[in-house]
Amino acid sequence: MNKIKKLLNKSVRLFLFIFAAGIFLSSTAYSATRYVDPTGTNDGDHRNSSGTGAWRTITFAASQAAAGDTVMVAPGTYKNTNGEVYPISISQVNFISSTTHQATLEDDDPVNTNQVIIYLDRVSIEGFDIKGNGYVMATSYAVICNGDNNTIL
Repeated sequence: MNKIKKLLNKSVRLFLFIFAAGIFLSSTAYSATRYVDPTGTNDGDHRNSSGTGAWRTITFAASQAAAGDTVMVAPGTYKNTNGEVYPISISQVNFISSTTHQATLEDDDPVNTNQVIIYLDRVSIEGFDIKGNGYVMATSYAVICNGDNNTIL
């Protein structure tokens, strides 16, 4: 009977350890800080803050970042001629300009009749300047929020 109790105690402790480790690993795996820099590259993991350690475009970062990630965006102009593709759809990722008003989203496509359009769903966008191509229509927008819990600062 004593052997059964010891074996049961070891099994319970092992189960609790594995359960706790699983909770810890799952909670830490959902949030990462990623980086975008105009001199970066659109490949890899990009957890470094500048140059080739960062993604090059916000468009690519939005397609690669996981829900809950924060993407720090370095100063620069992010426009079509530099590889951005508008509209940009962002869902459950926070984009923050690392230097307020030094990261500019600009639609410089002369054919496009829309402004920069960013579709948001549970997103925070902080510190950006947003510019269109200068063409103004009654239905022009810079940002469209079609979800809940969005923040634009």
